[in-house]
Amino acid sequence: MFEPLLLHWQSLPADDPSLESWPAFRERVERALRRIVNESSSGRRIVLFTSGGFIGAAARLALAAPDRTALELAWRLRNASITEFIFTRDRFTLDSFNAIPHLENPAMWTHR
Repeated sequence: MFEPLLLHWQSLPADDPSLESWPAFRERVERALRRIVNESSSGRRIVLFTSGGFIGAAARLALAAPDRTALELAWRLRNASITEFIFTRDRFTLDSFNAIPHLENPAMWTHR
């Protein structure tokens, strides 16, 4: 039920104040990323620990992909995986996605 529910959420109009809409969530993610990009000095490494939804939305932005891609990417994320982005003030690029080199035991390779 999780995937159909998220697809439904993504298609809802943004006029219900009791529920954060997909466009509002996407904008919140992009606002956080813009803040990181604009306030970071050159060569600095930044680590975020976050949810699959945030990672999917960030990867969608880096790929300039349609909204549904954010959910498709988030559904594939492994728990505790590493996704890397490279950025400058003018560019935000996906460098690696869903890596798990730190999880040597396949029993630890889980999703959601």
